[in-house]
Amino acid sequence: MLRDFLARFWQRPRLHGETIASREVSFLELFYDLVFVVVIARAAHHLAEDVAWEQIWQFALIMTLVWLAWINGSLYYELHSKDDGRTRTLIFVEMGILALLAVYAAEAAGETSKGFALTYAAFLLFTSWHWVWVAKHDRPEYRPNALATVTALLVGAALMIGSVFVGEATRLALWAAYAAVLLAGASVSFLRPSAAPRRSIVSSASLTERFGLFTIIVLGEVVAGMVNGMAETDLGARTIGTGAAAIAVGFAIWWLYFDLVGRQLPVDRAGRIGAFMYLHLPISVAIAAVGAAIVSLVGHATDPHTPRATAWLLAGAFSLFLVAMAALLGTLERYRADPAARQLIVWLLIGAAVAAALIGWSAPAPWVLALALVVLSSAPWLAAAMRWSFRPDAHEAEQDGR
Repeated sequence: MLRDFLARFWQRPRLHGETIASREVSFLELFYDLVFVVVIARAAHHLAEDVAWEQIWQFALIMTLVWLAWINGSLYYELHSKDDGRTRTLIFVEMGILALLAVYAAEAAGETSKGFALTYAAFLLFTSWHWVWVAKHDRPEYRPNALATVTALLVGAALMIGSVFVGEATRLALWAAYAAVLLAGASVSFLRPSAAPRRSIVSSASLTERFGLFTIIVLGEVVAGMVNGMAETDLGARTIGTGAAAIAVGFAIWWLYFDLVGRQLPVDRAGRIGAFMYLHLPISVAIAAVGAAIVSLVGHATDPHTPRATAWLLAGAFSLFLVAMAALLGTLERYRADPAARQLIVWLLIGAAVAAALIGWSAPAPWVLALALVVLSSAPWLAAAMRWSFRPDAHEAEQDGR
């Protein structure tokens, strides 16, 4: 009985191609994502305290590294996990490393950058072991996929460890180089022609649901930004009104994302699936940046003009979100079947992004800036809602898509 239990408790990973069509996102995955949100919240807190150009690009870099770690763990779970003790143990060890990473995340570009680098390297080394097991047990035609992932993770770990021994500016440059090379390599791997058996990732409901749920969790940063901003200033009518307008920005992002792309399957081609996944990087960075900007926005609620850096961060992040959404539409099956609707919504999103940037440049009063962003988001949402949402058969069509 003990041998039988251990065999069931510690199983080999699922092999490439063993996609479970009916798989749903598990409670363990949600728990895993919540730990990442703690890391993101710590990084965003530093930006919220000092909204300046240097902090903005440093935050974008840290967010990119965190997101790349998340997608590596998420894809392993999507492709190779089982509901066994082995998967749970590995994921919980990862979560422990991530909890330590969160400790260093607030000053990841400064005082605690060495601790962040070493902890991030530990995460990469540990997750590379997962993929070594995949390569060991997988079919020969899929083995190069797993070995390429192992190589990328080991190179990243080496760069992160090496960055500890150089100056702070060089350290951040090495991190940025690693992120850029990893993103470029992923793009090439998805775009290169390959035989069908070598393709490991397929369009599935669980894949799209995982990205949607992570987007929801990151959206929590917008609510946290409003609460933190109001908690740090005197509560007057102007502050409460600005807080309400700020949280409405988060609501607008939710409506746009989930009515335009939520639970929509990407076209089942390697390039489109890859674009679908990696376009969520700017979306996640943008939403987290909006949350950080809102702390300062609410904190200056009584000012006649939004501080210039805060206005640029909020409007620029919102514009980035809209542009990434416009690009994301081109990866989805829904819009391939309705190109006229896609073209209209894309132009509305891009127009709203340009208008948001111009409003941010003018730096109006905080409540005006927040409400303007909400109003700008209404046009693309209305175009999509009139085409697809709130119809009697909408729920049934969504279930069929799943």
